[in-house]
Amino acid sequence: MHDPSDELPTPTNRRGCLAPLLLLGLPILGIGIWLGTTYWASERAESEAVTGAVPVLRDGVVHVVVSGHSEKTTQRGDKRGSVSTTAYPHLTSYRATDGERVARRHYAPVFLRFEYVDTVVRALLPGAGKAWIVSTAPAESLHAVHPATLADELDWGGLVSRFPVLGPGLFIERGTSSSPVLVGGRELLFRLNSGPFQALAPETLELRALPAEGQALEDITRAGDPRGAPELEKRVEGLPEYLEPVVPVVRSLDGGVDTTTGYVVSQTSLDRERAGIRVTRWDLSRGADAASKGWETTLDVAPDCCQRVVWRFDGLALLWYEQWLIAFDDATGAVRWLRRL
Repeated sequence: MHDPSDELPTPTNRRGCLAPLLLLGLPILGIGIWLGTTYWASERAESEAVTGAVPVLRDGVVHVVVSGHSEKTTQRGDKRGSVSTTAYPHLTSYRATDGERVARRHYAPVFLRFEYVDTVVRALLPGAGKAWIVSTAPAESLHAVHPATLADELDWGGLVSRFPVLGPGLFIERGTSSSPVLVGGRELLFRLNSGPFQALAPETLELRALPAEGQALEDITRAGDPRGAPELEKRVEGLPEYLEPVVPVVRSLDGGVDTTTGYVVSQTSLDRERAGIRVTRWDLSRGADAASKGWETTLDVAPDCCQRVVWRFDGLALLWYEQWLIAFDDATGAVRWLRRL
């Protein structure tokens, strides 16, 4: 009589059946790990380079829109040159009341990307409750996004339909630090591929031509930012308590320069490995000769170069310090929140 149990695989046969499954599972596991680490690097990781930041008021709430990129480093073996770094350009939005991150938008494919991606966002400007973006992505050369969701509210195609002169596209030198784009006051200044220089006012959606002569346009990806009050800079240069002092430009929410108040960012020690930063507020409303020092706050943040801007609104002094956003109570200097971008 035939015994069905004779057909059951022996323990050895069971191991033989599992072997193909294991061989199939290893690539799947590897792909899963790759997808997971790529998602983390692109979506959740802190930014290794921050090229721009701008606060935008919308429906009574301020969000800070930040441009930069996160990175994923891959090493294959121990051979020289086996380390590769992939950059993930993005915008990220932070709520100004508490520093919480509320949205991130990618400007290049995150998965299955096989080419180098240059820094995409070249300029940021607030206007009409939107964040206005100039980028190196041809399909998104100029567009406006909602500050909380980062979704398009006015895309490049819509702008070209409104202003046919934009049809040739923006002139962007990819891979250089001198792309001719500048945030100038309350206008976006740029050059078209066809040659002419243009200025767009986001608040009014007015476009005007600019003379080519004298236009030296630089983008936000260049190191540094316009200096703040020169009289305050001279005042603190010779004071021994200020080590490596820098006076950042102070702006209001509409992008205008605030000349009534100044801030000094300095190091707590000349030993940069151990130093933090000290932020001091000065009242400049009565002029340079009568300038008076206010609060002083020390933070355990390593001194860095080169981006420093302060915005004043809603009783806050919001400092963009390279890879940090720091919100101070503008009356007392107490730190409301500190965020590594």
